[in-house]
Amino acid sequence: MLVLLLFNANATITIKQIQTETQMSLNVIHDVLCNLSEKKIIVCDEFENLNRQKSSIRLTKDFQNTKMHVKLCAPFNCTEATKNNDKKFAIQAVIIQIMKTKETLFIESLIDEVMTEMNQPNENIIRNCIDRLIEQEYLERDSRRSNLLHYLL
Repeated sequence: MLVLLLFNANATITIKQIQTETQMSLNVIHDVLCNLSEKKIIVCDEFENLNRQKSSIRLTKDFQNTKMHVKLCAPFNCTEATKNNDKKFAIQAVIIQIMKTKETLFIESLIDEVMTEMNQPNENIIRNCIDRLIEQEYLERDSRRSNLLHYLL
């Protein structure tokens, strides 16, 4: 939306002007321009090469759309880090479900149950999730046997 407002002052703008006016990074500007170009709201001579900051951009004068509203949100790029975080949260949820029903369980048994329920995730990730749940005080180790876990209600 901010990029579109820049066209109120000028009919044609450059990537460099967008960057100085909005203080956005070139990657964000590129994503916004790609999105606007896909919707055929703007016309750009060449913005694939971000080093060419002199590329001129102009609004499409004959833009028409049958919809009342045009969604301009850029597509969400799911990174590997967010996928790993989602996987860890899912593993933690399974650990909590198992421990709620069993209340006391050996670590190896818990890991085996999580692996069967979650289609073989990495054992090290499961151990890290167990340690994280101990830190968050959802689980605790037995005072006498360190490989025995208790679920804290």
